[in-house]
Amino acid sequence: MKEKHVWVAVATAAGLFAVGAASAADLRTGDRTDNGTYTRDDAYVTLAVKDQLSRQGDMDNLPIAVSTSNGVVTLAGYTGTIDQMARVVVGAAGVDGVQRVENRLNMIL
Repeated sequence: MKEKHVWVAVATAAGLFAVGAASAADLRTGDRTDNGTYTRDDAYVTLAVKDQLSRQGDMDNLPIAVSTSNGVVTLAGYTGTIDQMARVVVGAAGVDGVQRVENRLNMIL
């Protein structure tokens, strides 16, 4: 009787994994590039960068504008410290679909 439960648990886990893999694949949009990554719509990239910045508690109130053109993200505005500026740029660069980051940020003195 225990063997049936084990197989059901394994089968259920395998099914969940397959569903999870399919869902992750569905989230990928755009065209596949030569290196296997996907390009993303510029509006999606802009929203993803803004979301990433909002998740960093001390940066959600900073006056930072985000725009994207052909995967190139432009950051403009102000940060309070060089550390914040670096975290904004590195955070934006880590978002899926970002090809390059143009840093036009300034520090408030």
